[in-house]
Parts: sequence; structure tokens; C-alpha cells
Amino acid sequence: MRNFLLSLAFIFVSITFSFAQNKIVLTVNNVSVSYGDIMVALYNSESSFLNTPFKVNKTSSSSNIVTLTFENIPNGYYAISLYQDEDKNEELTRGMFGPKEPYAFSNNAKGSYGPAEFDDAKFEVKDEDLVLEIDID
Repeated sequence: MRNFLLSLAFIFVSITFSFAQNKIVLTVNNVSVSYGDIMVALYNSESSFLNTPFKVNKTSSSSNIVTLTFENIPNGYYAISLYQDEDKNEELTRGMFGPKEPYAFSNNAKGSYGPAEFDDAKFEVKDEDLVLEIDID
């Protein structure tokens, strides 16, 4: 009976850790104060990157540094894209030569002639909360 209870406890602990729910605390630097919200999208796969966010969040640009949090994040690989919605239309305004509003990606990844690639922006969440910083351009 004791072995059965120990086995059951081990299984419960294993299942709990396999579905670990973590937190991502994101700090965005170089924000232009009072020019719209910071819009953030969290992606959980390369195929969804820049198309279908796993989670979204936003915060006001009340100072040059803003912080926001994503909660209940399972272990895995993720990437972040964000922009400052200066014209408050809730979409990234683009011009002939690219975005007209400040934007950035996790790992401060840069794209060449377009947005950053998922592999350049990705990071791993694994069994603990994660603190990230991104500098917006």
C-alpha cells in the first residue's frame, strides 16, 4: 500500500510539473510618454508568429519604462512582438517603407527588410517565472 501511495504521489507531482504555469514579466524601455498604448502580443509557435497571438496585453505609455505581465504560461518556446499605438487606432500603422510607429521584438531581434524571424525572437519558458526587457525603437 505504501508503494502505491508513493507511486501515486510521484505521478501527481510529475503531472503538475508538466503543466507548469509560469509568469512572464516584461519591461519595455524607451517608450515615448503620452503617445498611446503599448500593444504586446505573445506567440507560442513559429506558424502563429505575427498572425495569431497566444495572448495579448496592453498598457498605457505613462512613463519611459513600462511593465506588464502575462500569467498562466505553460512551458514552451515563445516570441513577443510589440508596438506603441501612437495614433490610437489599435493596429500597427504602416507606411511605404515599413511601420510608422515604434515597434520591437523579444531578444531585441531585428529583421532585415521586414520583421524579425521567430527563431531570432524566441525564448524558452521552463518551470519558472521569466523577466524580460525589450527596447522599443
